[in-house]
Amino acid sequence: MKKIIYTSNYFLYALLISAVFFIAVILLFSLNTQPYVRIQTVYAEDAPFSGGGSGTVDKPYIIESPDDLNKLSELVNNGIKRTDGTMYSALYYKLGANIDMSGKEFIPIGKEGVSDKLFYYAEVTDVLSNYPLISAYWETYRDSFYTKDKSGKYVSCSGSDYSDYSKIKSFYAYYEFETAFYGVFDGDGYKITNLTVSADTDAGLFGYTVNAEIKNLVIENATVSSSSYAGAIAGRTLSSSVNNCAVISARISASSSSGNDAYAGGISGYSGNKTYYFKFNFENGEVLEHDITNEAASFCNSPKTDSFFSCVVLDDVSVSSSHISDGIAAEISSGTVKDIFSSASLTSQ
Repeated sequence: MKKIIYTSNYFLYALLISAVFFIAVILLFSLNTQPYVRIQTVYAEDAPFSGGGSGTVDKPYIIESPDDLNKLSELVNNGIKRTDGTMYSALYYKLGANIDMSGKEFIPIGKEGVSDKLFYYAEVTDVLSNYPLISAYWETYRDSFYTKDKSGKYVSCSGSDYSDYSKIKSFYAYYEFETAFYGVFDGDGYKITNLTVSADTDAGLFGYTVNAEIKNLVIENATVSSSSYAGAIAGRTLSSSVNNCAVISARISASSSSGNDAYAGGISGYSGNKTYYFKFNFENGEVLEHDITNEAASFCNSPKTDSFFSCVVLDDVSVSSSHISDGIAAEISSGTVKDIFSSASLTSQ
């Protein structure tokens, strides 16, 4: 009798263990499904355009409608970042259809002015080593710099843990970037028609671009006006390239009521270089200045050679401003112009 009871107990123990294992498997499966849901949610937030895409060079965001263009303008001009920290303004975009912008005035993509949402920590450790004053007056200036704590997080040097300059291994400067367009926009041969833009500063499909590339795009029947810089493609293109683009039948003007210079061109109002510097002034008059343009390329892309290649301005295009040149751009302060043609009617104001 005792032997039978002993065997039954083993059976009960085995049954209990099996039940516990089964419940554990169910709980583990339930826990593992949650990250999948989160991934889907993140993807939805990071794909706000009707044509899909992921904003990379291999899978650019596809722009197919006026709503898509308006959304791009909103994201760039408000300094919005994706959940992975990258700026929408520095990603890859491609047209997936012809787009008719009739019926509503368009707000240009990209504008001048820094945003506290678009910040970058530039390492200045080597730079500071060349300025012995920073050590002598660390207590005065330390709240202007940052370092990394043990977890790798950026923290202000104003904290009590960082009062001794000699014990800090790395130094960083906080830099706020502009809400310019820094990305790549490929028209893929499609047209944007009936574009109407009126802006106080930079007017065009793009307002203000830095380190950007715009290519394979046709703008047709556009009306663009500004009190400063106006162009069918962009108001200003800094350290940017515009290649294989055409403007057909457009009215572009820039006029300042205050008497300031105004620039209008068939493609761009103004083209030039843009360099980013961290600058710090010591009380004795010395200046610490560090070029972070290349260092920040991972954040806002690398500078392009200012260029207009294979661009044409054709058929009933009028350009008027106090500064005009060949109908392509009112002023090109640097860079390369090659294989361009313009038949625009030019009027100097």
